[in-house]
Amino acid sequence: MTPPLSRKRFAFLAADGVEEASLAGPWRVLDAGGGMPELVSSGPLAGGRIRTMQGLRFVGSRRADLALSDVADVEEYTGVVLPGGLVSADAMRLDPLAVAFLRAAVSAGKPLAVMGHSAWLLIEADLANGQLMTGAPSLRTDLLNAGARWSDDPVVVHRSLLTAQGAAHVAAFGAAVRQFLATGVSAQGTRRIDWQKEEMPS
Repeated sequence: MTPPLSRKRFAFLAADGVEEASLAGPWRVLDAGGGMPELVSSGPLAGGRIRTMQGLRFVGSRRADLALSDVADVEEYTGVVLPGGLVSADAMRLDPLAVAFLRAAVSAGKPLAVMGHSAWLLIEADLANGQLMTGAPSLRTDLLNAGARWSDDPVVVHRSLLTAQGAAHVAAFGAAVRQFLATGVSAQGTRRIDWQKEEMPS
C-alpha cells in the first residue's frame, strides 16, 4: 500500500530568521514518510538562502527551493507548514504575498500546521477568528483579541488547523504534523493527536 504522504508536496513557508529546530523537525518527519517538503521563501534573500536561528543566534542557513512569488498555485501543495521563529514570523506578517498565500490555502481547504510566533500570520490574514488554537505564549492576548479561543495545550488540532506553542514542543509538533497531514482533517470539531506516542525519525 502506498504511504499516505508518498510524493505529496508540502510548502514550508519561512523568512530569514526561521527557527532551525521547528523547520528541521517536521521536515525530517515528512521526508521520512515519503513526502516532498519544499522550502518557500517569503521576502528577499541573500544568495537564495534563508538564515536559521536558535534562540537569538543565527546558527546556519538553508537554500530555498523557490520564492513565494514563483508559486503559481496553492493547489500544487497538499498542505502548508509555518515553522516558528519570532524574526521570521514578524517579517512574514508584513509580507502581503505571504498573507495572501495563507488566505488562498485556507480557501482551497489546505491543512495548515503553524508553530509558535507564526500564529501572527493567522491574525494578519484574519484567519484566527473562531479557531481553538495555541501559539507562542506571548501571543495569547493578540490571538484572543483576534477572536481565537486560546488553549494551553502544547499542540492543538481544530478543523484544518494544527498549532503548537514553541521550541520546547518541537518533537510534539513534528509527530503531530505527520498524523495531521497523513490522515486529513475533520470538517468540524476538534481532533486529538496522540503525539506523545509518536517517535521522531533520527
